[in-house]
Amino acid sequence: SPPPPARGTTTTQIQKDSAAPEADPTATDTQTKVPSMAAMLFVSDPKFFKEDQQAPAAPASSGALPEGEALAAGGSPEAPSAGDNGGEAALRKLAAKIAAMTSAQKKQVAISGGPRERGILIQDPDPAIQIWVLKNPDLTEAEVRRISRMTTLSADALEFLLNSRKWATLPSVALNLLLHPNTPLPAQERLLTVLPTKVLMALSQKPGVAKAIADRAKEIMLERKDY
Repeated sequence: SPPPPARGTTTTQIQKDSAAPEADPTATDTQTKVPSMAAMLFVSDPKFFKEDQQAPAAPASSGALPEGEALAAGGSPEAPSAGDNGGEAALRKLAAKIAAMTSAQKKQVAISGGPRERGILIQDPDPAIQIWVLKNPDLTEAEVRRISRMTTLSADALEFLLNSRKWATLPSVALNLLLHPNTPLPAQERLLTVLPTKVLMALSQKPGVAKAIADRAKEIMLERKDY
């Protein structure tokens, strides 16, 4: 049986604490559907997707870093911790320096720079710069998992990831690309073959999943005969 409430706790407070959080009425269709499905799939197969969980982004008024700078810092768009003002200032200075570069200079930094430079340049509006970031030999799987969730990713960069044998064959990246709102149906069907059977089962039963995707997931499970 559940432990009794702490002394002095009111019934109203207990009900308030246990209530499910209200949906954000300002959230877009993509914002509400994609995270909820990712959470459902995380429950289905945590060994593949546990590293993709992220803390909720802090509101802009709290001093949160913009998405590009947060990626550059290697995390989610959260407010910097106390005493981190120096690191935040250095990151903003680096972003300003990169913004003043020519396209040729940005290309050189994208292909050879470190995590902070990559995190800033992957937000560049020039699709060619984004692709050069993805070609950086030091790019890590953790970075690609974050990048593959970016709805601001250009169509060319998204296509580069979808056709990458190195990245699109990793289950956690494949799942993000499958759930990406701009991924075309043929690519989604191809990505299904990379996912574990438990995840395919969850996709096939999830309300709101396109019928073609759910049907193809069932077909793959039948072919595997391991569920």
